[in-house]
This record gives sequence, structure tokens and C-alpha cells, in this order.
Amino acid sequence: MREQRREREKPRPANPSMKLGSSDSSTSDDLTVTAHDVPGPKESPAPASLGPVASQPDKSSTKAVVVIVIVTALALGLIVLLWWLWGGK
Repeated sequence: MREQRREREKPRPANPSMKLGSSDSSTSDDLTVTAHDVPGPKESPAPASLGPVASQPDKSSTKAVVVIVIVTALALGLIVLLWWLWGGK
């Protein structure tokens, strides 16, 4: 009963897989439409370098940073050790 009511209110199309014909009745083969390739963006040359770029910092400045980090870590470790030994609560 429900299906009959739906059919009355919203009838189905006569043939959902109907073929659309062309005005030229001599071609009975299926036609295929192809899309053309869209050209991609053009490759631009790399920008010119403004000058030599240092790939690595000076070795002396790198060693200085390492020394500073080690000294800071040792100092903090000594402060924590003294605080722990002298009764930090």
C-alpha cells in the first residue's frame, strides 16, 4: 500500500538508461569524447644567487657554543647537587 502511494506521488522515469540519439542517424557506433591535455606551468629558471652563502658557521663559533652548553649544564648540575646535599625540602 505504501509503495502504491509512492508510485502515485512520485512516478519513476520511463527508462533511466535511455540513449540519446544524434540528428545523424547514419552513425550507430558509440561516440567517445576526449579531453585535451592542459599544459602545466612553465618551469622558471632558478633565481640568481646574490653572493656566496656560508653553508656552515665558523668552526670556532660552533666550538664556543658547545663549550657554553657544557659549562651551563655542569653549573646547573652542581647547583642541584648542593641544594640536595644541604637540605633542600
